[in-house]
Amino acid sequence: MKANSPLSLWKKCFFTIVIFFFFVAVMYLPCEVIYRLSQGIPVYLFNEPLPHDETVRPEGDTRTMDFNSVHYYEIFQKSENPILFYEPKPGFSKGAVQINADGFRDREFALLKPEETTRIVVLGDSVIWGHGIILADTFAKQLEHLLNERLDGNYEVLNFGVSGYSLQQEVEQYIARASQFDPDISILGLCVNDAVYSSVEGDFFKAQDGSLFSKSYLLSDLMVKIDQVLYDYFGVPGKYLQHVVDVPTQMARLKDASPDVSWLILMFPRLDNLDNYKSLTDHRVLTQPARNLGFSVRDLLADYQNHSAEELSIDPIHPNRLGNTIAAEAAYDALLQNGMIQSSEQNRIVK
Repeated sequence: MKANSPLSLWKKCFFTIVIFFFFVAVMYLPCEVIYRLSQGIPVYLFNEPLPHDETVRPEGDTRTMDFNSVHYYEIFQKSENPILFYEPKPGFSKGAVQINADGFRDREFALLKPEETTRIVVLGDSVIWGHGIILADTFAKQLEHLLNERLDGNYEVLNFGVSGYSLQQEVEQYIARASQFDPDISILGLCVNDAVYSSVEGDFFKAQDGSLFSKSYLLSDLMVKIDQVLYDYFGVPGKYLQHVVDVPTQMARLKDASPDVSWLILMFPRLDNLDNYKSLTDHRVLTQPARNLGFSVRDLLADYQNHSAEELSIDPIHPNRLGNTIAAEAAYDALLQNGMIQSSEQNRIVK
């Protein structure tokens, strides 16, 4: 009897690959389910009402904003505006998150600006929104306090920041909503990831119309960690950077939509490795088009480099109360230097 001939090398490789992918396919479903259950993420997102966390959280409890718990699906809803894509739920309230009747994270404001009032609107992503902090500690509210404490007159600073928004969404937020409140001054707080379309919040709503196979949260979490390691140690751009915002076009849209409004662009740095900063290219990509159009720009990197990351941050992206205090002081200084506001002494001289 003729002995069976051994498999060739290519056949061995082929069967090894087939077995590997079969094993991955079989293991994917239970691993994804276990991951979602462990992180509090709904297992099924399609054609079912989203679950609601009935837990009553005391005022000041920031856990509703915890990225890992994915409670963001409670705070936000799909938007009828295709560019915004999602938006805060008007009237939502839980713990440290209160959304007003007009759908932004702040107290209630009249659409008609009060007499003798200077109104400032602030746009941005989770840094401006105030991830992980109470409303009073956010940049907008600290700036409002500074202005009213140090200057004559009345100042309102409206927080239109929305967690996860890209620059395109921030510009649309101004055009569609913030501009309706008749601002005298507008501030755009930029973060290094604002040139990227993808976000935790947006990805959730993209996956809502699909099944377990429409988005793997387990894989996404692994990819985020891998991307961070590659970026931190080898300077390799993240996986989403192929899908970036056209920054000059969006800045031009903002300029055209607000010919009579004074603008201040604040560039918020990453808060890790401040002494050996690696994201200056991201700063230039976001701020140079604004400078080219005549916007006033203040990069906060130098302001933050006087402090350690531990003093300033909740995580590598989001500033804590002190980080926002420093940003508010820098913005106040920039507004004065650019003649957008006048000190009480300057007002007396003018009079």
